[in-house]
Amino acid sequence: MLAGILVAPILTLFADIVSVIASMLTMLIYGIPFINFYNGMISAVDVEDVLSGLVKATMFGVVVSAMGCLRGMQTGTGAAAVGISATRAVVSSIVMIVIVDGIFAVISYKTGF
Repeated sequence: MLAGILVAPILTLFADIVSVIASMLTMLIYGIPFINFYNGMISAVDVEDVLSGLVKATMFGVVVSAMGCLRGMQTGTGAAAVGISATRAVVSSIVMIVIVDGIFAVISYKTGF
């Protein structure tokens, strides 16, 4: 559980950094100067956006880890049971992520965060 909680925000930050660099390179390829890209990004992205993404990533890490642990503890004996439990863990995680993301959407809409 601890690994899922710690790694999910780190992976999110890494993905954010890679996406900003890739966006910057794409804009440079299309002839848009770096300073224009930088000013546009700074005006469009707030600290609250990054923080809310990190909070969501942490919660998604909790959900995925919890579902993996739950389904792992419910696994029977044999290779087939492991495959079935892995499938159930993935499906359960996806469903729970959709539910948690919906809850975050409602909270975000109501609070403006």
